Amino acid sequence: MSVALFYILGFFITEIIKNINSQILFSATAFLSFAVILIIFALTPLLTKTFYSAEWTDDLYRLDVSHVSRLTARLADFKLSPREIEVCILLLDGYTMRQISAVLNIAYSTVNTYYTSIYRKLGVNSRTELIVMFSEYTVK
Repeated sequence: MSVALFYILGFFITEIIKNINSQILFSATAFLSFAVILIIFALTPLLTKTFYSAEWTDDLYRLDVSHVSRLTARLADFKLSPREIEVCILLLDGYTMRQISAVLNIAYSTVNTYYTSIYRKLGVNSRTELIVMFSEYTVK
């Protein structure tokens, strides 16, 4: 579809160019080139931000790209403490808060505090949102 659109657009542009004298054509070409350069300069910060914040760039600066280290590094990007990261990984693995309390040998209320803090820092409201947010890091 886009190829056909560009073909039609190109056809009309060539027909217009045939009927215009060369001085106007040179001026229009210069103006159009200048406008394209300005648009590229205006979009550069947006494109740079988009490319450098993409998930695929995570592996570029990670030395070890295993499942666990990528997830740990991604959670650390959200300023989670080491213990919160530990609790979050167990939550993503499907453990309940009572099971996490037993596995880590800490009080249930402490796990609940970590749980609340993790949700606040990540901006999620449920375990489902948490799992969806980190679905590419979880083992299927």
